[in-house]
Amino acid sequence: ALGEDDLGTQVSAGSALAELGRAAVGPCIAALTSDDPRIRCGAAKVLGDLGDSAGVEPLLELAAKPDVGSRTSALDALVALGDQRAVPALLEALEDENELVRLRATVGAGSLAGSAAVVALRKRLADESAHVRRQAVEALRQLADSSSVPALVEALHDESADVRKVAATALGDIGDEEVIELLEEAEQKDGFRVQNTNVAQKARSKLERSIGELSPSVPVPKNRAEIEQLLGLEANMPRTKLTVIRYLSCCCAAIEDEELRAAVARRLMHGWLEDREPFLLY
Repeated sequence: ALGEDDLGTQVSAGSALAELGRAAVGPCIAALTSDDPRIRCGAAKVLGDLGDSAGVEPLLELAAKPDVGSRTSALDALVALGDQRAVPALLEALEDENELVRLRATVGAGSLAGSAAVVALRKRLADESAHVRRQAVEALRQLADSSSVPALVEALHDESADVRKVAATALGDIGDEEVIELLEEAEQKDGFRVQNTNVAQKARSKLERSIGELSPSVPVPKNRAEIEQLLGLEANMPRTKLTVIRYLSCCCAAIEDEELRAAVARRLMHGWLEDREPFLLY
């Protein structure tokens, strides 16, 4: 029944085999050598659903078959089994000449291979297929490997808008405050906005740590550029507005440049807290 043309019949047959539990493992392993590719693929799916490690080695053999259906079905089943013996096969499949095989391997490598797949996944950011590139970005996001930030920054310039959007989301999750400006540029270019990101939280925490208890030892901004950098941070994360106000209020008197000090003082006096306009030094 796994070899029937009708999809409903195939699904029903697979479900029936899965309900048999361990008793179905042997017959499914045997079915992996069938001449009918539909039977091979169906048997692989059931073995993945059964979760029995006895299916790992036979599935690894199936993953080496020449037909695409057998390879992708085997890879999906191996990932479902979660056995580390499948990692070398997944990493090898990332270099496969077939786009669909690379795509399925990219999905699996991110969830099963973990940090061992980081370098290989970065290589897929240059894949000819936008689908593979997008999935590679998503896998790197899930792995949350900070060393991938430079590669993800490059992905912000991908020719595919979909890849750029996922890259921006990934940078928002695993980047640091240094990528905020890049995310702003991405928003202006493509119109999508990265919200509720970890990078915003990191930047906010860094700012609040630097201010501490507003003691006299807090660093004093030395020039207009440093103040505007603070205010650019506030513009990206409105919840930091009060913190920045308190900071500038604390250190305003210590700003050496008289013109700059006066400009900051005037702005604070004019009620910046209620102001919804961008901060201007005038």
